[in-house]
Amino acid sequence: MIRIWIASLLFLPCVVLAEEKTADGGFVVSADEKAALDETNAQRRAAGLPPLVPNERLFQAARAHSANMARQGRLDHMLDGTDVSTRVRWAGYRLASAAENIAWNSPDAAAALRLWMSSGGHRANILSREFTEIGVAVAVNARGERYWTQVFARSH
Repeated sequence: MIRIWIASLLFLPCVVLAEEKTADGGFVVSADEKAALDETNAQRRAAGLPPLVPNERLFQAARAHSANMARQGRLDHMLDGTDVSTRVRWAGYRLASAAENIAWNSPDAAAALRLWMSSGGHRANILSREFTEIGVAVAVNARGERYWTQVFARSH
């Protein structure tokens, strides 16, 4: 299973969109990742909640999952026998709890957030007081389909 995750990381540079910015944590994120992070925290602010802090390890887990979904052409929380908790642990995050939102073919971060906010379970993840940190990713496959992932977590 670890080989599959590593393989998806090797594939990642081929599918993640390139324009780079710096996250609050000082690591590099794409413009789409930054937009999704900002949109997510705007929803939290509107609900009177504190912002989620970007975490590099959670971004790694989200990127690996988006790349794997794009490579396989499948939108699924469980790929290759791994779930979000496993992928977050593999990224080196000391996990207390985690959740994940995924979306397929939303053209931009705003559209992905509209989709998630219109779904009870996805909305609950975005607005949960349980989570304090986030990782976000989008990957594009050869057909131009976009695979979005949000990973929400709280560490020990």
